[in-house]
Amino acid sequence: MLLGLQSNSSAHPCPWCNISSKKLKTVGSSRTIEIILNQFLRWHKETKGQLSHAKQYENCIGLPLLVGDSDKPVLHYIPPPELHILLGIVQKLFDTLKMEYPEVALEWVKRLFIGFYHYGKFNGNSARKILKNVAILETLHRQQIRGCVFCV
Repeated sequence: MLLGLQSNSSAHPCPWCNISSKKLKTVGSSRTIEIILNQFLRWHKETKGQLSHAKQYENCIGLPLLVGDSDKPVLHYIPPPELHILLGIVQKLFDTLKMEYPEVALEWVKRLFIGFYHYGKFNGNSARKILKNVAILETLHRQQIRGCVFCV
């Protein structure tokens, strides 16, 4: 609402970039107040506000209420929630561990009774549980992963 965007279930769910929901593993271009405003004006003029066409305009369906430099990325005004940062860091660390020591990584989450969420990702509770249980990782093949435990 603050940015004039549709919800996180839309075709372009990210408030900070214009990434398509079908390409969430890549990075889109940064959204700015000016870009959102221009997309909204185009959508309103060209479709008379038909929601069925919103995805062609990066799901910009309202005037942004945010005031500031129109060419600065929205990220400068609205930082990602703490949960997104936590999930990103834990996922990156786990993916790196899994690449180097797949058996150890999978055994670790198995012992913690952690399942994967969408596309092999963790949810918030799982990410916190992983961080609280690094000691279990240390006991798994201690010699094999000594350097990795240090980074976690």
